[in-house]
Amino acid sequence: MRKIKEYNRITWLFHLGFLFLLCLSLLAGCGGSKSDKLDLPGKAVRFKTGSYQNPDKPGDKYEAISYKDRVYIPYGSANNDEMDDRVIDRCIGYISSGSGEDKDRRVYTLVEDRKMNYIMIYDVNEDLDQAAFYRCTDTRGRKIETPGYIDAVHYDYWE
Repeated sequence: MRKIKEYNRITWLFHLGFLFLLCLSLLAGCGGSKSDKLDLPGKAVRFKTGSYQNPDKPGDKYEAISYKDRVYIPYGSANNDEMDDRVIDRCIGYISSGSGEDKDRRVYTLVEDRKMNYIMIYDVNEDLDQAAFYRCTDTRGRKIETPGYIDAVHYDYWE
């Protein structure tokens, strides 16, 4: 009788352990992985960078990206306290380098910015807190909502 109780206890512990491992593996696969949001879409836009001249200050030039008839230039960096992959809406493409097809420097839209006043530039080989945020030049001088995870770098153009 004692062996049967001990056998039942061991069997019960085995099943409990199995269920625990099963739950852990299910939890690890749920919640949308970061890589899903970071992946290039099937019809990724191939961005070429240009140059944008500050009209108020000769010689003050910025890397520029054009998207949907709007021009974006550097504005800020990631606030490490509030930055995670939940801020990313979707990947829209990658920035083409002059020397080939390096598709790791990607362009993303942001969940909290439906008007697309900002885009995020991120190299998928770096930490997410290394992301850069570009702001659309047509928002200069306007009060717009800037998400809390973006820290302004105070470029002359935006002052």
